[in-house]
Amino acid sequence: MSHISFFTDDTLILCEPDLDHIHSLRALLLCFEAVSRLKVNLSKYEMVPVHLVNNLGELTDILGCKVLSLPMKYLYLPLRASHNPSLCGMRLS
Repeated sequence: MSHISFFTDDTLILCEPDLDHIHSLRALLLCFEAVSRLKVNLSKYEMVPVHLVNNLGELTDILGCKVLSLPMKYLYLPLRASHNPSLCGMRLS
């Protein structure tokens, strides 16, 4: 199972790499923007695929965000994908 992660301003969002999920996430962020009157700058978001994501280009087109890859550091903690395909998500090392 694949996942993608988004990073912005010390906020981490984990979700499935599904077009409907990404459209819903975009709608949620736009609602947050309307309610809070804060500007959500999607170009500052970073999408990080965990395992193989076949539709990565489509997903980034929806959000207009950058793509990073694992391994990486998040809040100074190393992040990497599990080598065991039966494990889902991310694991701290």
